[in-house]
Amino acid sequence: MHIWAVSLLSPGLKTEFEAHALQELQHADTLANRIQQLGGVPVFDLQELAGKAASIGVHPEQGTTLVQMVGENLLLERRQVEAYSALIREIGDKDLVTRQLLLDILQTTEQHASELADFLKRSSETRG
Repeated sequence: MHIWAVSLLSPGLKTEFEAHALQELQHADTLANRIQQLGGVPVFDLQELAGKAASIGVHPEQGTTLVQMVGENLLLERRQVEAYSALIREIGDKDLVTRQLLLDILQTTEQHASELADFLKRSSETRG
């Protein structure tokens, strides 16, 4: 999400979205470190990441309004919740360190989704 748009259109949300962005970067670093610990090679190339995302149907869009941007972000957060939940189920008790890491990220991701949904609800109440 573009923080400049949030700061221009809804200054009260700027800090919240900056915190979300920082947490997402921390998640990426944490996951990359764990992948390396397990002997893998994390993907850092943005074009490669975008290609992998597109291959599973994730196509981030850029809305023209703040409400559209938040709605798109909410959909992506919900997809992340589904993906992390599936990974946690798949890992089970086979790798407790990775499982706990994913549970921690899942908790934050669910919180982000809840905050975005709350914003959309408040936004629709003020428009309606």
